[in-house]
Amino acid sequence: MKNLLYLLLLTTQISFAQNTDGIDFKKIKSQAITASKKSKHADLINSFIADNKEKEQITQRDLMKDYVGFGIVINPKNNSTKLLPAKYTFNIKTRLAGIAVVGLDKAELTAKQLEYLSIYTKNPSALAKNEYFREFKYETFANEAKLEIGEDIILKDQNYTTYFTINNSWIYAIGLSKTTDEFIFYKFDTKVIPGDDYFLIQMEKDRKVKWEKESKLREVFPLYHDVRIDDIRTALYYLLREEPYKSDKILTDYARKMSGKLDRENIRNFTTELDYFLDLKIDEKFWKYKSDEVLNLKHTSAHALADIYFGNGDDKLQKSSF
Repeated sequence: MKNLLYLLLLTTQISFAQNTDGIDFKKIKSQAITASKKSKHADLINSFIADNKEKEQITQRDLMKDYVGFGIVINPKNNSTKLLPAKYTFNIKTRLAGIAVVGLDKAELTAKQLEYLSIYTKNPSALAKNEYFREFKYETFANEAKLEIGEDIILKDQNYTTYFTINNSWIYAIGLSKTTDEFIFYKFDTKVIPGDDYFLIQMEKDRKVKWEKESKLREVFPLYHDVRIDDIRTALYYLLREEPYKSDKILTDYARKMSGKLDRENIRNFTTELDYFLDLKIDEKFWKYKSDEVLNLKHTSAHALADIYFGNGDDKLQKSSF
C-alpha cells in the first residue's frame, strides 16, 4: 500500500506525464530525448527534463517580473535543435506578458549573443558585466497576451501556447507552436536580474509606449515638440533626485516655478529657465535607460526657446536656439 501511495504521489509530481489542456507532455519528453541524441545541446535538454521531474506550484507573483534566460527550439520532424537567448517580460501597468527566443530566423547568432549563452549556461551569476545582458534585459515583444490563471499558468500569444513551472529559483517553460510541430524549452534564473533593475525595466516599457503614442501625434501635429513641452517637468523631477542637480539651488528654484503643467503658451514665461537648462551637463550614458526626458531636456528646451523667439519676431535668437 505504501508503495502504491508513493507511486501515485510521484506521478502527480512529474510534469511531463500530465496531459494538460489536451497537450501530451509525455510525447514531448520522448521527442526531446530523441532529438537530444544528435544534438550538441543534449546536456541542456536532458537537464531540463530531469529538473522538471519535480516542481513547485508556480504562482502569478512568480511571473510578474522580467527574466532573461535561454531557449532550446526543438523540431521533432528532423530532430534539429537550436540554442537561443530568451526573454520573459511582464508589464505591470498593462498586465500583458510576452515570452520568446531571439534570433530564430537568423542563420547565425552574433558574437555577443554566443558569449551571453556561453556564460548563462555555465554560470549565470557572472552575467552582470556582460554587454549583451545589459541591453537584453530591457527587451520587450510586440506579441503579448494576458496570463491565464488556473490549475496551470498558461500564456497564449499569436504563435505559441506556453506552460510554466518553477523549481527553486529557476522558472521553466514549454512553448508549443500553434502552426508547426516545433516546441521550445525555456529556462530562466530568477536571480540574474538585480531587484533594483525592475524599476528601470518598467520605465523603459513606459518610454516605448509613450514613444509610440508620440509617433502617432507627429503624424497629426507637424510641430511635434509642442506636445512634449511638459516633458521638461518630468526631466526636472528625475534630475533633482540625483547629485549634483539636487544641490543646485538655482535649478531647484526654477523647478519650483515650473510645478504646473507646461504648454506652448505658459512656457513663454520661462525663457530664463530654459536658457539655464541648455548649460546643464548631462551624462548620456548614466541616463540612457533612466529617462528619455532627461536625455532630451536640452533639445526640448532649445525648441521651446526657438518657438518663443519665433513668436516674438527675434530671428537671431530663433536661429541660435535651433
